[in-house]
Amino acid sequence: MKSSILLFLLIFSTALVAEENRLTRNESSSSIDFDFESLNMFIIRNDTDFDRTPPYYDKYGQEMGLVGTFFKPMLSIRANNHLRFYWQSEIGLDLWSQNNPDIGLDDKNSKMAIGIKQRELYNEVNYDQLHLKVGFQRVMDLSTLFINHWIGALKIGYINDEYGVNLLAGEFPDQTYKGWDFSSQNFLTDVYVIGLDGFYNVLRDMKLYLGIYFVDDMHLIDRRRQVTAYEGKISYDMDILKVYASGVYLKGYRHKGGADLKNTDISAFGLITGANFNYEDILSVEGVFSYMSADDNYEGNDSGAFLFSSRRTGPSLLLSENDMRPIGDNIDKRIGAFDGVFYEMKAGLIGLDVGVYYTHDFLKVGPISGLLFTANDANSMNSNFVGWENDLLVDLSLFDRLLKVQLIGGILIPGEAGAALLNTINRTEYKDDTNKTVSVTEPIYYFQSGIMMFY
Repeated sequence: MKSSILLFLLIFSTALVAEENRLTRNESSSSIDFDFESLNMFIIRNDTDFDRTPPYYDKYGQEMGLVGTFFKPMLSIRANNHLRFYWQSEIGLDLWSQNNPDIGLDDKNSKMAIGIKQRELYNEVNYDQLHLKVGFQRVMDLSTLFINHWIGALKIGYINDEYGVNLLAGEFPDQTYKGWDFSSQNFLTDVYVIGLDGFYNVLRDMKLYLGIYFVDDMHLIDRRRQVTAYEGKISYDMDILKVYASGVYLKGYRHKGGADLKNTDISAFGLITGANFNYEDILSVEGVFSYMSADDNYEGNDSGAFLFSSRRTGPSLLLSENDMRPIGDNIDKRIGAFDGVFYEMKAGLIGLDVGVYYTHDFLKVGPISGLLFTANDANSMNSNFVGWENDLLVDLSLFDRLLKVQLIGGILIPGEAGAALLNTINRTEYKDDTNKTVSVTEPIYYFQSGIMMFY
């Protein structure tokens, strides 16, 4: 915490000094941009799963709710036309009922103090069509289904109007504890990624993308996993219609991953396709379809489960990642098994999200509907139906879009597959004390609002 605050003050003072030097030199090629985003969000839900069974110690109830503040400063320093430094941090999400700035850093409850974390911190070099970026940054594959993380990475590329190519080398934060001392760090239990991708303008409005990514995962001792992703994507971009489709095939192995300690093969695939339609800035429609392959009915043999980044695009609030501010409880990733880097989708995933909006000046309002299924019902209690979400969105963009007020509420109707994978007490129907049949697929009702400001 202390080091993060000192870093923030150092960067801020450096920005001021750099700005003064820039004005003195009067160099038009150098610049400093200091931007901020702030968010105050409110969430309330009647439950976090689909089971209304009272806990044995029903002290806090089953409802979920929070009010929190999130602040994101962003600093971009451009020394000239070729050199650029970028920094982005997250302060929060600080819960009004939990985080306390009065708590000292050496207090036993210091985790309740206001939180801060570095998200992006990199240097960038551009020369003609060549570019280089090194440091902590967001790295995504073509589909965003497999790799969509903030990691330390080096990216080198060449881009012109007709085609582009990028080379990637990075390191994921692994889950193997190595202590606080730098001398205890090594490269023996780390997770690496190397990738090569590029695009070509097939037509004026159409691009074809190809990519290959290799992940070497050693975070589990003596259980090394190596996976190569082969990917393709095509996009069609016009004024009123944007369409894209991406496919991923994963091929690899896990060392001693079988029940008999033999190596097991990994063979999985996924795809995502979406469209956005805008008619005269009055009607807007967006839709996203996703598929991720499932494992078979047995454990300890070869795996067909897709390795999911946990960040699936879509307008739904609970079935996909929360667009207002991700809080890590999206259901599409919760039906997977987290292994330290990816979510292993043993039951697979089939998802469809659709949003239809009326837009006019500062107003955007309309319904959102999302469906989520598993691809193998044998791994989700003989049911494929996870849930059906229906929302109503009201979005107001005011003061030249510097202030956004968003309201969204709805209902999530769960299925037996959702109960099997998410419920914490009961996963099937049961009899209560009065011999009444109680369902464990009760709907979730929710409301979320946010006030966002951009500076």
